[in-house]
Amino acid sequence: MVQSYDSYCSFVVNQVKRVTDLFPDEIWLHDLLAKVDGQIPADHINGHGLNCQTLWQAVYFACRGHFHGETAEVIWAFLNALGSSTRQMTGAARHDTINFVMHAWNMLKYPPSK
Repeated sequence: MVQSYDSYCSFVVNQVKRVTDLFPDEIWLHDLLAKVDGQIPADHINGHGLNCQTLWQAVYFACRGHFHGETAEVIWAFLNALGSSTRQMTGAARHDTINFVMHAWNMLKYPPSK
């Protein structure tokens, strides 16, 4: 399993120890985190030092595809514009509208079927 996080270099320090202290009975979680490997997304890694770049940049890992790792953050730019349109709605209406718009946005990612 691979984690991608913009400050993974500082997050990974003592990660297993922190989780062990917080959740001492969750042995499965300790084992899982001990096996997890990580990297820093391509958009963020350039702001880190050379040592960090050589340790955590995706291109230096064998058998790992190079990806930008920012997919989860891309949505915020899209939702910011939608926020002004849904600001005055009730909670339920706003939730439904955002769901409808996100569904449409996701469908645009797939090529039309023939």
